[in-house]
Amino acid sequence: MITCDDPLALGSEVYVNYTEGSTTKSTQVPVTVTDRELSKIELSSNPNKLVYAPKATFDPAGMRVTAYFKDGSTADVTEFVVITCDEPLAVGSKVVANYTEGGVTQTAPVPVRISELGYLELSSNPARLIYAPGETFDPAGMEVTAHYLDGSTVDVTGSVVITCDAPLALGSEVYVNYTEGNTTKAAQVPVTVTDRELSRIELSSNPVRLNCVAGESFDPAGMRVTAYFKDGSVTDVTEFAAITCDEPLAVGSKVVVNYTEGGITRSVTVPVTVSERLTGNVSVPGSVRYTVKDPPADAVLIAARYNGGRMTAVKTVTDVKPDGTVTLGGSGTEYRLFLVNGSSCKPLCREWHS
Repeated sequence: MITCDDPLALGSEVYVNYTEGSTTKSTQVPVTVTDRELSKIELSSNPNKLVYAPKATFDPAGMRVTAYFKDGSTADVTEFVVITCDEPLAVGSKVVANYTEGGVTQTAPVPVRISELGYLELSSNPARLIYAPGETFDPAGMEVTAHYLDGSTVDVTGSVVITCDAPLALGSEVYVNYTEGNTTKAAQVPVTVTDRELSRIELSSNPVRLNCVAGESFDPAGMRVTAYFKDGSVTDVTEFAAITCDEPLAVGSKVVVNYTEGGITRSVTVPVTVSERLTGNVSVPGSVRYTVKDPPADAVLIAARYNGGRMTAVKTVTDVKPDGTVTLGGSGTEYRLFLVNGSSCKPLCREWHS
C-alpha cells in the first residue's frame, strides 16, 4: 500500500506499507518534490559509438546527460532519459535524448552519423612488408582507415579481419577486411613473399651527424640503408633496419645497423666517432686549458685544484666557450673540471681530471 499526498506538494513524502497479520512495516520512497524549472539538457559525455552503418541499432553506452535548472542547479539525469530514433537506423536518422521534469521536456541531439561504408585504406603499412616462404604475416604497425560516402573517416584498425595464407608462400597476398551492417570492404597489404637470399647491406647515405658526444643518443637522421641480394636485386630497407648501440653513447661506442630477411641477418657499422664533451690539459702549473664540445647556453664550468685529496682552489666559469683557460691558485698537482647545468647543477657530462 502506498501512502502520500495526492497531489504531491513541496515537502511531500511517499511510503510503501506492507501488513501481515497484525504487523505493518513501511519504507520511504526517495521522492523529491521541487518547484525548480528545467532549463535545458546537454550531453556531458557522448556515447562510445557515434558512427553507424544503415540498419544498425543505436547503443547509448558511455553517454551521460546533465539537466540544467533555472535556479542554477544541475543534475545527472542519464538514467531517466528517453531516447528517440529510428529503429533500425537509416541514412539521415536523428537520435535525440529527451528528459521531462515538472511538466517541462527538454531535448538534446546525439551526434551520431549514419553513412554507407565506401572503401578501406591502409593509412600506415605494417612495419614489415617482405617475407620469405614459410613465415607468418605480422600486422604490427599497420593502421586501417574506413572511408564513408559522406566523406567522413574512422580508424578501424582494431576491427579488421586479416586474410592470407598461413604460412605465407610465393605469390601469397594479404588482405584486411572490414564489415559494417551488410557491407564488407577490403584493402590489399603490399606484402612481397620472395625466396631471394640476402647477401649484404650497406649505408647508401651516412647519418647527418657522425661526430657525437658521450652522453648523447644516436641520431639516424639522413641515414639510408640498402640491401643487396644474390639474385642481383637491391632494395632500400631503411625503414625496416634495426639499430643497436649504447644508450646513451660513450667513448668507444659502436653503432650497428641490422636487417633481417628470410631468416638471414646482415649488419653494417655506422662510422660514428664518440668523444668526450669535456677535456682538459695542464701544461703550466695552475693553468688548465679546457675544451667543451657544443657547450649548452646554460652550462657552467667548475675548475678545482687538489693537494693530497684536499681542494685548495676552485673557480667557476659562467660564460663557457668551446675552449678556454682557467687559472687557479692554491697548490697541488691534481686538477678536475666539471660541466653542469647552471640552474639545476646537474652534471652535463663526465668530469675531467688530470
